[in-house]
Amino acid sequence: FGDCGKYFWSFFKIFIFICMIYILAFILGMLIFSLIQAIAGKELSATGHILFLITGLVIFAILFMLVDMWGDYLRIYRVSSEERKLRAILKPSLRFIFRNFGRTVLLYYLLSLILLGTLIAYLGLSKILHFIPADKLLILSLFLVQQAYSLFRSFYRLVYYSSQLVLFDKLYDLR
Repeated sequence: FGDCGKYFWSFFKIFIFICMIYILAFILGMLIFSLIQAIAGKELSATGHILFLITGLVIFAILFMLVDMWGDYLRIYRVSSEERKLRAILKPSLRFIFRNFGRTVLLYYLLSLILLGTLIAYLGLSKILHFIPADKLLILSLFLVQQAYSLFRSFYRLVYYSSQLVLFDKLYDLR
């Protein structure tokens, strides 16, 4: 815990900056959503409305994931470069993401899909376990499933940040 204070204020500035970028991404998403709605028109069928909502949700997910990814690489760049000023790390971290766009986005979305798949499996398994009669076996089964999910989340967080750091180290040395 000795170096916690060393990075706290830098990470806090990154947090505030990313919150502002989230707000801008939300506004941009709403503008894109409104544009799609204006192009599609008001008289959509039920299927059209569902496709419209799915398109809007996908746009929001992509925008918010890109902002989240930028925040991750800002933190990585801050730690690896020892630069204290936020202004000095904004451009290099964004440049790194766009120069290696395919790799960074693929890694981020692959890790996100793994988490989403695990969450869906957990929810499905918890629904199945509710059909077991309420006795000690149900309590034990729910406890084991919840513990396995908690362990996976901890493991996932470690793999998530370490894989981004390894990608950054390998690709940044090439430049």
